[in-house]
Amino acid sequence: MKLFSRIIGKGRPLIIVHGLFGMSDNWQTLAKRFATFFEVHLIDQRNHGRSPHSSDFSYADMAQDLLEY
Repeated sequence: MKLFSRIIGKGRPLIIVHGLFGMSDNWQTLAKRFATFFEVHLIDQRNHGRSPHSSDFSYADMAQDLLEY
């Protein structure tokens, strides 16, 4: 599944995944600070935020989505 992500900053990649019931927007304030040193990837997991929604929804599915990302 192609996950929605927002990328800010330059440098080594730093991937941020939101918590339960969250979305990438929740991390924007801290991501701007981290972006001074890193290329920050704010990711919406499946069925959250702007990522696609699916009836297949498990931790294994979400882990596979991140590996594909």
